[in-house]
Amino acid sequence: MRPEILFPLFKTLDTLKGVGPRLSGLLTKLAGPHVADLLYHLPSGYVKRHHIENLSESYLTQQVILSATILKHHPSRSRKVPYRIVTQVADETLTLTFFNGREDYLKRQLPEGQIRVLSGKLEQYSGDYQMTHPDHILRPDENDDIETFEPVYPLTGGVTNNALLK
Repeated sequence: MRPEILFPLFKTLDTLKGVGPRLSGLLTKLAGPHVADLLYHLPSGYVKRHHIENLSESYLTQQVILSATILKHHPSRSRKVPYRIVTQVADETLTLTFFNGREDYLKRQLPEGQIRVLSGKLEQYSGDYQMTHPDHILRPDENDDIETFEPVYPLTGGVTNNALLK
């Protein structure tokens, strides 16, 4: 007989806050039917992000968090050409690249003249700094919502890392 204090660990996943029937089924397939099964579903890696003020080659290929002023949108005229947004970080330009980006959504998320906090992998393309599909796009007052250290879990179809973290 198990102690009563352990009873919550053996409840089904749908008893957790924010887990409905759909997510419960996906999590059961991923880890098992009980809360304890989910606790033993361990991360397979992590993402470490660096807060930076200026763009530097020393941060290339690393995950960074930075503030950028949105300068100009360059919508793509063809599905084969990426949607590009030119931003300014300190005294350097950074191009945000989106493949299959929707113009209306991107103009709402990244309005020209506004400052946004971005998180993603800093890269260089043709000598210019670039970030392809930023992980996070937030207003400056939401800056604390980006974790500098985030575990990455093995996933199955329909379950995102954010859903599992919650």
